[in-house]
Amino acid sequence: MNPIWAILTCPVHGSIGKALRGQIQKFPQPWKTHALLCLNLKLLTATKTYIIVGLDQKLGLIASIWISLPDKIILSGWESSAFIFNVYVPLKYRGKGLGKHIVQMACSTAKSEGVDYILLATNQLELRDNFYSKLGFEPLDNDPWLMRYNCRLRKKNRFNLKIDINYIIRAVSPHDLATIQSICAHKHWRHENGNISISGPIECEEDFSAVFVNKTIFSQFLLKGKYHDNNFLSWVSYDESGELIQRILYDYNEKGLINISGNLLKLIKGIKLNNHLELLKLKPKTFLNFH
Repeated sequence: MNPIWAILTCPVHGSIGKALRGQIQKFPQPWKTHALLCLNLKLLTATKTYIIVGLDQKLGLIASIWISLPDKIILSGWESSAFIFNVYVPLKYRGKGLGKHIVQMACSTAKSEGVDYILLATNQLELRDNFYSKLGFEPLDNDPWLMRYNCRLRKKNRFNLKIDINYIIRAVSPHDLATIQSICAHKHWRHENGNISISGPIECEEDFSAVFVNKTIFSQFLLKGKYHDNNFLSWVSYDESGELIQRILYDYNEKGLINISGNLLKLIKGIKLNNHLELLKLKPKTFLNFH
């Protein structure tokens, strides 16, 4: 077998897009909705989603893997991670090394983008112990699904993005999976229903995807700013009851975190969720330079 390999950037159309949509129909929710949005939606932010496909000589789909790349500008100052997901080889083509090859291709592609880590999530012990571990992935503490590949140990001349933009607010798109998982792969603060706790590292692919099933795309936000000259980064989303959940990267005291969280809640509740153009009118420095 001599597969034809191709690296595609979403959105994907044509016969390959049709084949991928057919494959996605077999996915359970919420992964199905998230994958369809990634496949069809134009890029709205600095993030992007690649799909690597293996094709037979008749251009039939025999393997595929998806790679979500993070927004390295919004993550500047923190470690960034790519996230690989939707690894798929049809049953009749398994055992031929296609899965191993396509995961290695995905890792090479992600490393070329200069990320610190590559993350994936699986609840199958057989895959964790006998497949991904042999490819260099290691379990991440505190989460039974999440595994991580350390690009920094395996690439001496890693590209470093030296851009630092202090004030950012924007809506989250389905292509932001890696950016969100980069946040949740750290220990972080979680603020929900008035309760603040330490969380992570955790796998968040299902929670992230679930938001897109019944809600507008613009129901999640990323906010980066400063509090007394200390950086913070927040992913804000809505749960099923409509309550806001905040996950905040902030390395200082809880009192400062409470002030940040309160300001973010006021800001997000003032945005019309169904009109992302409202975000473009905001002056981020006015809102995100808290004192």
